[in-house]
Amino acid sequence: SKGKDTPSGHWEIAGVPVTFDWGYFPDTVPAFPADLVAQFLAENDSRPPPRRLSKLAVAIGNDWKGKLSPVLYAVAMGVSLFRPWLAGCIYVFVALMWLIPDRRIARVLQEAGH
Repeated sequence: SKGKDTPSGHWEIAGVPVTFDWGYFPDTVPAFPADLVAQFLAENDSRPPPRRLSKLAVAIGNDWKGKLSPVLYAVAMGVSLFRPWLAGCIYVFVALMWLIPDRRIARVLQEAGH
């Protein structure tokens, strides 16, 4: 075909040459006109509402176990190349660390009467 933006382009991509001109795509109207997009953005604020922390979020705090676990896993993966037994110890340590109950959550539940 002679034009780049023609319906025959789909056939040409598939490997079927089209020797005649199918014409060009007609001028189109945007699916979302600019004035409607502007109105939508003006009416709908994209910022989330302010967040109020729940009692559970306050009780957990900075969650050191959740932050330390991936770091220890990454260290164990690197150590496993040289000292597999040490990597195994690190994995066991992480598992045992998570078996220890979190007293902060229990305290919040007791205060709430659960």
